[in-house]
Amino acid sequence: MSAAPRRTPSLHLSPSVPALLEFYSAIGDLSDETLIPARAAALLREIARADRVEVFALDTVRHHLVRLAAAGLGSDGPLTLPLADYPLLAEVVASLRPRRILGGWSPFPLTSQSWPPPGVRSVFCAPLVARGEVLGVVCVQWTASLLPSVLSLQFLETLIQFVAVALLNARLHAEVERRAQRLDALNRAAAALATLELDQALPQVAAGARQCTGAAVALVWLLDPHTLSLTLAARADAQATVAPPTPAPVVPVEAAPVLREILENGHSTVVAASTLPLGLDQPAGLATALAVPLIGRRGPLGVLVLGFATEPPDQALVVLAEAYANQAALAIENARLHHDLKQALEARGRFVAIATHELRTPLAVLKGNIQIALRLVGDSPLRPMLEVIGVQVARLEYLVRDLADIIRLESGRFSLRMVPFDLARWVQERTQRLAVLAPQHQLVVEAVGPLNVQADPERLESVLANLLSNAFRHAPPGSTVVVRAERQGTEAVLSVADQGPGIPPELQTQVFEPFFRATDDPGGRPAGLGLGLYIAREIIEAHGGRIWVVSQPGQGATFFVALPLTESAGEVS
Repeated sequence: MSAAPRRTPSLHLSPSVPALLEFYSAIGDLSDETLIPARAAALLREIARADRVEVFALDTVRHHLVRLAAAGLGSDGPLTLPLADYPLLAEVVASLRPRRILGGWSPFPLTSQSWPPPGVRSVFCAPLVARGEVLGVVCVQWTASLLPSVLSLQFLETLIQFVAVALLNARLHAEVERRAQRLDALNRAAAALATLELDQALPQVAAGARQCTGAAVALVWLLDPHTLSLTLAARADAQATVAPPTPAPVVPVEAAPVLREILENGHSTVVAASTLPLGLDQPAGLATALAVPLIGRRGPLGVLVLGFATEPPDQALVVLAEAYANQAALAIENARLHHDLKQALEARGRFVAIATHELRTPLAVLKGNIQIALRLVGDSPLRPMLEVIGVQVARLEYLVRDLADIIRLESGRFSLRMVPFDLARWVQERTQRLAVLAPQHQLVVEAVGPLNVQADPERLESVLANLLSNAFRHAPPGSTVVVRAERQGTEAVLSVADQGPGIPPELQTQVFEPFFRATDDPGGRPAGLGLGLYIAREIIEAHGGRIWVVSQPGQGATFFVALPLTESAGEVS
């Protein structure tokens, strides 16, 4: 009588509730994606009463399974399984269905390859599938030839699917965190580009590019549209952020076909690092490079080159680099405009300084000779003509003074010589002296003192001259211009009122801005350079005072100046 065939032992799983709760809690932690495979392997081994559990990730590019974690007998070191060599695993991945293997029956010999480990007699492999995406495979292994029950296998498959969902959620969470960190780095890097100094902006562009992309090296190549060449303007790597030495490396656009194509089509590209110029020396260990065009308002400014030592940047990183490049291009363009503006202002300042210096002497000679001529001609018919010439010379004197003050204000060399004096007495004296500016108007002075102030009388005369010139310019001939000086609380208030066309409310805050000019009056008199009221505001504010205008269209305008009162006054010659 022959012996009865041996039955394969059956495995029935009935884990405790605490064990299941521990399992769900462990794999539900999204804080670290790398910890989930190891936790899942250890807990699945305990629940399945297995000798070994391995968790593999699917490499869809190379069609390999890469071991993430293992628990139980055997090694838990790095292991890669080509799917071409393991048809059963390939079938699990392709069919999205689990498979079980018993010792003595297998599509591949269990002992002749590096996997499974020696001694394993039963294997259950199930795919890690979440939202239709295959993430990898989990293999549960026993050293005995066990035949898990159908319910046990379904239970294991359900747990493995929980692992797949946890892995996907952790990856999504990590991706969200990574993107948030990148955006934060982008915002911080973009904020650092606020400088308008070109020599500071360029190194910050390179440093910010490394900061927000994680690149090993970042370089800023600027395009010279006249020579069609690229000049290395800044470079940042792990050691430092530097501006290149003088002369900086220059690459003709024709000698760098990749960069030329980027400048022509305006699109970013990822290439091997060896195909791009990366500065004075080619850094070792760089695998790929991302080249992003720097596009300004009027065309390409250059190229931002980022070198990476690891795998190529993903699409999200490319988009981030492009967003940063847009900010960087704007910063570079603004810095260039600021640089050009500074040079233009310096040239203008030099010209005005020379012009005002050269004009003072001939104006002084003209003024002296006119005064002599007026004394000599008496009531001659020539007298009115000489008086007109004298008025125009006086206006030129104040214009030259205004131009000189503008240069001093912009260069920071403007200063005050403060002395105590009675503003009421000063207004009476200086207003009569300035009456020569408009012989066709009636000038009325109302000054009640004492009004003791601490001020620079020469600068204050410029303010009064500008206010009077403004009134004479816009008031019709024969009208009255009233100058008042009075006490209002703790302030001495000087005002100049005219009977001109007035100022519309929407323009009253603009009249103190530089180079603002109201529309010429019907008489055709020019509205001036638009500097007088701006200079007056700067002088009064430097005194700690206030200046403002009150006006209604058709009812004239009154300009007010308020200065703090002091205890006593001195004499002003």
